[in-house]
Amino acid sequence: MADLHALELLATLGALVTALLSVVRPESRARLVASSALVGVGAAAALVAGPREEMYGVYAVSLLLAAAAWSVSQRVAASPVREVWREGRGRGTEHVTPPESPWRWVARVVMLGLAFVAAAVAFGMWEAPWPATLGAAGWGQATLGAVE
Repeated sequence: MADLHALELLATLGALVTALLSVVRPESRARLVASSALVGVGAAAALVAGPREEMYGVYAVSLLLAAAAWSVSQRVAASPVREVWREGRGRGTEHVTPPESPWRWVARVVMLGLAFVAAAVAFGMWEAPWPATLGAAGWGQATLGAVE
């Protein structure tokens, strides 16, 4: 298992929980809050522990989850509002969202799979696929070499 900083571990586990939350409760406010907190924890992990190659996938997944949660919150906010009666709670209002396409559900399941892959790479269970695409020296090494 990879030697992760506590913030990196929190960001990795947060990415898994947020991706699972997006599948289970796709239109909840908790999804937006969790994804926003995940971006903050990921940024803190990158600042405190330094950006590491194993964590690039977690950083990318957290940004994608935040963008997806924000787009869903905009969709819900733009939907019409109706009054409802809830037994035990009384009268209230709620947004009535139109039925979504099945492709959105497929995208959420794909994001959950990407979160599991990113977590597996961060935990050292799987080899990172991005060094081959970023070059032999890696992204961080190539940019540091260009500055010197």
